[in-house]
Parts: sequence; structure tokens; C-alpha cells
Amino acid sequence: MQYTPVIPPAPGTNGNSTRPPVIPSSPNPPLPAWAQQQQFPAVSPFVGAHPMAPGSYFIPPVALPGQASASPPIAPVGSSGFSPDWTGFPSRGSLAGSPYAAPQTPYAPSGAPPQTPYAPPGAAFAPFAAYPGMWNMMGAMGGMPMATPYGMPGMFPGMMGAWQTPFAGPGAGGLPPHAAPPSAAAPTPAPAPPPLPRYRPDASEFSQVDKFAEGLHYGPVLEPMLIKKVGAKVEINPLLAPPPDGNERDYLKWNMLFSTAQCQRALDPPNRSWSAGRHAPATWPRVTSLRLFSRSIPWPIEVDASDRAAGVTCGDVLEAISMYMNGRIAQRQYDFATDEQKRTLGEAFYHNRSTAHGVPGGRLPQTLLRFDWLGQSTMFGGIVADDNFVKEICGGLMPCVFELRCMYRYPMTEQEIEDQRRREEANEARTRRGRRSRATSRATSRRTTPPSEDNDPTE
Repeated sequence: MQYTPVIPPAPGTNGNSTRPPVIPSSPNPPLPAWAQQQQFPAVSPFVGAHPMAPGSYFIPPVALPGQASASPPIAPVGSSGFSPDWTGFPSRGSLAGSPYAAPQTPYAPSGAPPQTPYAPPGAAFAPFAAYPGMWNMMGAMGGMPMATPYGMPGMFPGMMGAWQTPFAGPGAGGLPPHAAPPSAAAPTPAPAPPPLPRYRPDASEFSQVDKFAEGLHYGPVLEPMLIKKVGAKVEINPLLAPPPDGNERDYLKWNMLFSTAQCQRALDPPNRSWSAGRHAPATWPRVTSLRLFSRSIPWPIEVDASDRAAGVTCGDVLEAISMYMNGRIAQRQYDFATDEQKRTLGEAFYHNRSTAHGVPGGRLPQTLLRFDWLGQSTMFGGIVADDNFVKEICGGLMPCVFELRCMYRYPMTEQEIEDQRRREEANEARTRRGRRSRATSRATSRRTTPPSEDNDPTE
């Protein structure tokens, strides 16, 4: 099952966070005076959705029907009622058209329309123009500099303009070709998976995927008999290997008298339980099950994969060992032991249930358990592939059979005692919270269960 991990902040911080700077919002600037004046709809090509009452036709402005008040004058008004710069209507002859004038609309006379006080300048309909061409616009003082091929329309040098017509002049050329349609956007590729952590310091940097990477898609999962059939050589995850002589690699530290919650990686802080690598495969290639034998205990340990699609993981191995070690010894098995083994069993039984450091104490049941058979060798010593030992136990080589080594448990230092006490308290607190949560859930379900028809109190 896929899930987004939640990583809390590192312990030791005071929890204060810096507030991000607040960008002040820009105030709404006041509109200019010209924007506050009511104009004719022809002033702008955009017509509003609401009806506009025209301004006054006279100077000074007078309120028309539908207006709340008169529009303020645009220019100062003189004593005669006209603007100080008013010089009268232009003469009719000055408005005569010219064959060289700019092309106009065919629905209006040639030349510029007369400007009257009844409409603001520029309120007339925009004149037609020639189609765009590759030549620049011609003028009386010569042509303008060349611009892009899609600039203003123009004529060939030496040619006259059009005669008051919306059509293009001669030689203006055809329309420019349309731009090529944009290509279809390629789908965004999926992001690459994040790099996986490596638990082997000797892993080559050129390896595409670590042999013991966590996940379901990094190798086949084989049955033990298929391993023997194809003659595959099984490798064990270095995390499960015996402790090294130095600190050149990581390994697991675990007293098998306690649960796997007390297991630690050697390079982790003392108060941190083992987490990284629990779901890593225990072998390469991955297998669905394996078997462990030990020189310290006479019975085999069967390890099955909790998820057959992922194969046996490192966590599966340690959980199977812990479950096996907490199993009870039958009377016939105790009778099978030698006198030396019975003496060791008695000493271990009372020591493991005492108040000494490094043992569970009185929480253990008052009966022999399998880890009592180990005596003082209760430390996890790793898993190795020893063909000679397998031949000695099984009478021949068997696939997916390995040796579990148990190491002597030395007296704990004061720091180790304190670290173990903290881990046990944290584990017990989690267990109590889980029990309270389950009890609360059961009580809530009983309260919310509706009464049946047989014991309905309303009847």
C-alpha cells in the first residue's frame, strides 16, 4: 500500500516560526478627470451595458432629461458663452478633398469631417484602410523606414494613393501567409522516482538499482525449490550479517529476550529503534520462505514472507525469530536435554525473571521458554550461509537454509541500561495507548448500537 510519509520537525527546536512578510495591497488610485466625464458612445469602441444620456448640446452645459445634473465644462467658458479659443466654424473651402488624401469611408464626403462643438474630436467612425502589405506607408516627404513584413499598408515607390476607396492601391501585394499552426504540446513525462537509500557502502555508483532496495518491482520472488532448480546462489542482506570487527559497516544490535522494538542499528542514535531497512529484502534473489538453524538451539525456525509479492524481508526474519524464541518448551523436549543443558536451563530461567539489568524480569510467564535454552547467548549474531553446517544438520545441501548465530550477552554499561530503560518505557506507553484506544472503541460501539426489536424498552 502506497502512502506519503509525515516527517515531524527535529526535536530540540523551540517551535517558534518566523512569520512571512506581508506585502501591502496597492490602494485604488483615483480616476482622472477625463474618465469621470460622460461621453458619447462613439468615443470608445466599447459600448457599456447601461444606457448613457448624452451631454448637453449647448455651451455652457445644460442638464438634459435623464441626467441628475449638468456635466461640468471641459474647458473654461467665456462671457459670450463660447470657449476662449473658439474662432468660429471653418470655411467650406478648407475642407475640400484631395486625390492624395488618406483613404476614407465610402459613406462620408472626401477629406476630414468638420469638427463641431456637438461632438468631441475623434468620435467619428474609423476610416477604412488598405489591406496589409509588405511595403511601408507613403507620405509627401518620402516613405517611412521599413518595418516588419506585416506592418502598415503602402505603395510601390512613385505610385499615387487610392482615390477615396476602401480598396488597396495598385501593387500593394497579396496578404501575408498565415502563421503555421502551433504544434501539439507533448505530454509532460512522469517525474523520476527519488534515489533509494543504499544499505551497502560497497555498492557501485554505476548500479542502476541496489540488490536490496525496498519495493515490489526490483527483482523476482522465487520459491526455494525453484532456487535449487535453476542453481541460483542466494546472497544475504549485509544488514543481517554478523557484526564486523570495526565500524566499517552497519549491523543490527538486538537482545532476543526482548521484542524487535528493542532492536537497533549500530549507527543510529541510542534512543532510536530500528526502522530503516525493515522492509528491505533479506536475500537476493528474493524468496518466499527460508529456514534457520542454530548451534545454540536444536529446533529449526521457519520464516515465511508476510507479503509474497515482496518476499522475505529483514523485518520478517527478526519477527519470526522473536516469535519462535517466545514459544514454550514442552515437557518431552525438556526431557530430551542433557544434564548440562538442564542446569543451564535452570540458571537462565531464574536469571531472566529476576530484577537484573538486561532481562525482562517477572513479566515473563512462569514456564520455560525457548530463549531460556540459549543461556547467556541471547544476542543476535547475524545470519550466514554455512554449507558445511547445513550438510551436518540436513545431511545435504538444501536451498534457502542458513545458520543463525547467537552471541554471548555481556554485562550492560550504565549508558546502555539507561537507554534500554527509556526504550522500554516508550514501548509500554505505546502499548497502553493502544489498549485504551481499543477499549474506547468497543465502549463507543456498544453505546451507539441501536436496541433490537426483542429488547426494545419502549414496548
